[in-house]
Amino acid sequence: MKYKEVRKQRLIEIIEEKDKFIQELTSMKAKFEYQACMDCVTGVLNRSAGLEILGTTIEEAARQGENFIICFADIDDFKKINDTFGHNQGDKFLTEIGDILRENIRKTDTVFRIGGDEFVIIFPNTTLEVAKSICSRVGIKIEELKEEDKSNCKIGLSCGLSEYNSNNKISASELIRRADERMYVSKGLKK
Repeated sequence: MKYKEVRKQRLIEIIEEKDKFIQELTSMKAKFEYQACMDCVTGVLNRSAGLEILGTTIEEAARQGENFIICFADIDDFKKINDTFGHNQGDKFLTEIGDILRENIRKTDTVFRIGGDEFVIIFPNTTLEVAKSICSRVGIKIEELKEEDKSNCKIGLSCGLSEYNSNNKISASELIRRADERMYVSKGLKK
């Protein structure tokens, strides 16, 4: 467009239209970035975004000489809900679990869905005792959800905790592996 040949009023209109368009694009970009980080079923962060935050947390803890805790959590007998009531009911349950997780962790904590019915919670600047207490509170809320649902499934939450120690640095995958192993021990004790 040859702007020199356009009247002043029309130039103002063109600039306003472009400003509006830029604002719409900026809003859409923010929406897409948010959606790219979120798990659409549970409403918590997805695996990719969560692992990125875990990596950043490890870097920060190493730099600051701090420790932190992660929890690997698995919903007990979740497969029975999908098998008995269908995947729509399973997704509804996962959405409720996501709500419980978000509402019962601290603002400084991060939760993400690592896959299926498995979640990781990052507890920065936390002791094992505090992390256990938070996990226990989440487990109680899930038990309450089970009682409301009356599906007779033995739904619960098995958790395994792992501590990042800045003295003996380990990778994110090793931290998750250790927490996952401890979760299976916890799950085995319930049977």
